[in-house]
Amino acid sequence: MNKHLFISKDFAEVDKLASFLNEKGIQLIAQSFIHFEPVPFSVRESFEVIFFSSPRSFLFYKLLNDIPKNVLIACPGNKTAELINELGFTVSFFGDKSGNIQSMAKEFKEWCGDKRILFPSSNRSLQTVSSLFPESQKEIVIVYNTKIVSKPLEYCDIYVFTSPSNAEGFLTVNEVPEHASVYSWGESTTAYLNEKNIHVTSTLENSSIEDLIALLSK
Repeated sequence: MNKHLFISKDFAEVDKLASFLNEKGIQLIAQSFIHFEPVPFSVRESFEVIFFSSPRSFLFYKLLNDIPKNVLIACPGNKTAELINELGFTVSFFGDKSGNIQSMAKEFKEWCGDKRILFPSSNRSLQTVSSLFPESQKEIVIVYNTKIVSKPLEYCDIYVFTSPSNAEGFLTVNEVPEHASVYSWGESTTAYLNEKNIHVTSTLENSSIEDLIALLSK
């Protein structure tokens, strides 16, 4: 019987993974449990650095606002940086290991110094990075809402959870079998799964399909 791998992303986002698994004879089930929608926002004060926590935070911010030319752009990892660069902007800071959010946050705080920072965020953001900065140095603006949409799925042998919200959406109407391997897309997702008494087989150092494929190839 063929193995089944679940990942909490839509099929459109996982072409490379689908090809890799097909060669291995593993059936892919791709299903996101979250839906996104933009919300109106305004920025109260000027800022010197803008930190985009994900590609979505960048895209939803850009829907309603411009990035001043003199502002430095920062993000947690190379995937978000690649998107921002592709759209004609320069990223001045990004972490080497986006999956290790605590380490990246400390590096960003040191790099940022006393510069004033804008954090475009989701309504469900854990604010792991922004929490390291005093209120006087930061402004957090909600630029999009994340809504959980649950759906029952068949049992799989391997589970890949890409965010705490996706894990929550999955666990609302599903459960992880005892025999299954569980891979987590970063420390915050691992922490959420551990709170739910789910053992995580491995946590990705970088939140990317390429790193997942490399991990599965071992």
